[in-house]
Amino acid sequence: MKAVLYTLIVATTLLACAPAPSGQTASQQREPTARTAAPKVLTIAINEDPPSFWEVATGGIGAAGGRAMIHAVNQFLAVVGADGTTHPRLLAELPSVEGGSWRLLPEGGMETTWKVRQGVRWHDGTPFTAEDIAFSIEFNRDPEIPNSNRSAVSAISRVETPDPSTVVVTWGQIYPFADRLSDRELLIVAKHQVERTYRDSKETVLLQPFWHTDWVGLGPYKVGRWERGSSLELLAFDGYFLGRPRIDTVRVQFIPDQRTLVANLLSRSIHSALPPGGGDFDSMLIVKREWEAANYGSTLQSSEFWTFIDPQKLRNPQPADLADPRVRRALLLGANREELVGAMYNELGTVGDSWLHPKSQRYQQFASSMTRFSHDPRQAVQLLGEAGWQRDAEGIQTKAGQRFDLKIRFGNDERLASVLADQWKAVGIRSEHDLLSPQALRDRQTRATFTGVEITSNPMVPYAVQRRFATVSVPTPENSWTGVNVGAYSSPEWDGLAERFLSSLDEPKRVEVERELLRMLATDFPALPLTFNIQLTPVGGGLTGVQQITGVPHQGTILYAWNIHEWDLEPGATS
Repeated sequence: MKAVLYTLIVATTLLACAPAPSGQTASQQREPTARTAAPKVLTIAINEDPPSFWEVATGGIGAAGGRAMIHAVNQFLAVVGADGTTHPRLLAELPSVEGGSWRLLPEGGMETTWKVRQGVRWHDGTPFTAEDIAFSIEFNRDPEIPNSNRSAVSAISRVETPDPSTVVVTWGQIYPFADRLSDRELLIVAKHQVERTYRDSKETVLLQPFWHTDWVGLGPYKVGRWERGSSLELLAFDGYFLGRPRIDTVRVQFIPDQRTLVANLLSRSIHSALPPGGGDFDSMLIVKREWEAANYGSTLQSSEFWTFIDPQKLRNPQPADLADPRVRRALLLGANREELVGAMYNELGTVGDSWLHPKSQRYQQFASSMTRFSHDPRQAVQLLGEAGWQRDAEGIQTKAGQRFDLKIRFGNDERLASVLADQWKAVGIRSEHDLLSPQALRDRQTRATFTGVEITSNPMVPYAVQRRFATVSVPTPENSWTGVNVGAYSSPEWDGLAERFLSSLDEPKRVEVERELLRMLATDFPALPLTFNIQLTPVGGGLTGVQQITGVPHQGTILYAWNIHEWDLEPGATS
């Protein structure tokens, strides 16, 4: 199969479309001093045509490649670096209990005092102030504005700005990560750009061009030309508060088709393809080998997500017994996960029984709290029998005249769905599978209204896990389908644990809560764990400064572009 894939990719290379030519824009000509060297132009690919920067930043799970660029065009109160360390960005310093800027309140809740970094300006030259943070909190927490990342700001009860450089935030409850709010918690927006429309016409505010072609942000790059369905050109912002970026222009190509993406990489018309959605494992392995042989570049490897099966439990599950933990356990035992992982990652893959990777430092701390499940089709059939299912003359599980027909939905690896379907056939379950496009991954209602099971992934940290399966995170028409709990799992016990996790600043107490969450994973089966993703990110053409992701932050993901202003292109790279 891999030989055929390689042949197809190489054959496609000569037919692939190179990035669209781009002449110098007025924004590039504005530079006050002439450059003696040719402008440095980086070309990267993402797997979608982003709808808007608001959508890519707040779209919740299923966010496709557009999110990879959010640090290029905007900044946040804090940023998580490649090793998982938090750095202040728009804040002069991170709040701390020791420094007195983070304190618990006698009546409950807490208070944080944020000091704004001086000298920060928006792309249009307007100074960034405490009022921008206060407005951003109001906008992000507004229930009438679709936002899948509202959980942190929803805990805020009051915001005060005693002066342009100070924000005092009162929290109605404990939020243990208030010292490191980043891209998954609070999108900073320009008050002077957004407020008037927000006050006068809230229903149209997200339709305005200031979310895409007219974007005014705080990042190292400004929006140049945005060609829908094709590409986005980003221009270095001379006034960036951490210094002008070293690369003058970043051309972002929108390439949702995998074969076209790999063909462009092999023809070296693009320097990198950024995750999420940067390319499937086998294809990137081919790129790695070709680039290394030509001394053009290589790939960076990272694993930040656990991959699992998410059965529908509440919203019209088909069959209805997907809501029964016995049936969900049968699905897990009927899956030969060793075979599945081998099909995905060869010998590099790892079977997972939870969100904790066996090679992580935290794993041993929780090993005694986890249950390990082996492939056991006999027990799977027995559990189905306990739930009232029996095989008919053709070996298909039936109950009350209904056959166990199951739809498997997935986002990027058809082989995994195919192998899983064959394995479930052995225990009497018939299934078909359905590929979600990057556009469907962005459609909140589509994501929330599947009736079978979805193969998906989530950051492998307890904060992201408790949120993923909390009742409050179930997407509904009332919350504009913004919840991340698309499988609609609901358990008062899980919700109580999630509340305890978020209400303690004491790390040992959160560890005990995580032990209980692991127990519930193995008894109630909100999800059926499979493996851990392996993302290969190509970096070539003399591109430097891109750091391998080795840490896992509280909100779950680190974006490669967190330090894009430090990236550079070395002259004389092989092309």
